Amino acid sequence: EGRILLTSKLLKHAKIKNKILFVGQGKTFQIWEPTIFEKFRVNAKKKSNGRSGTCGESVTTGHIAIAG
Repeated sequence: EGRILLTSKLLKHAKIKNKILFVGQGKTFQIWEPTIFEKFRVNAKKKSNGRSGTCGESVTTGHIAIAG
């Protein structure tokens, strides 16, 4: 089981409180606050003019433990 440590500055920047979303993009991934990502995803879909297909993303949800 791997762990990732994020600074409080990064958590604040990403507006992450207690839930996170890992969005896989090939060999890399992004960490999002779930509701912010959903808004981004909906907006991106609108901009694509409803074209079908996937963006090649893999999404996994998780919880964070805030140390300190």
